[in-house]
Amino acid sequence: MEIFLVLIFIGILWFITKLIYRENSNVLSNSKYKNDLAKQEKELEENRKIYGSTPIFPETPKKPEIKKGKRGGRYTEDKTKDGRPYRRYF
Repeated sequence: MEIFLVLIFIGILWFITKLIYRENSNVLSNSKYKNDLAKQEKELEENRKIYGSTPIFPETPKKPEIKKGKRGGRYTEDKTKDGRPYRRYF
């Protein structure tokens, strides 16, 4: 009979600790981390609304075409500020 009372007492204590832990679970968790995740998810949703399903990335600048001269020198063709064409050797 005494064993049953001890088991019932342990069960009640276990149940109470579970209730207390459930109420204070927000205190034990990292709320700043959760807020950051929520903020990132909101930003992603806004970007999806603006750009649709495919994200738009800025275009990468095109690399100039490398050409070879008569004597084996390498150069690229470009234009000056005035608009005159010239060769940039390297």
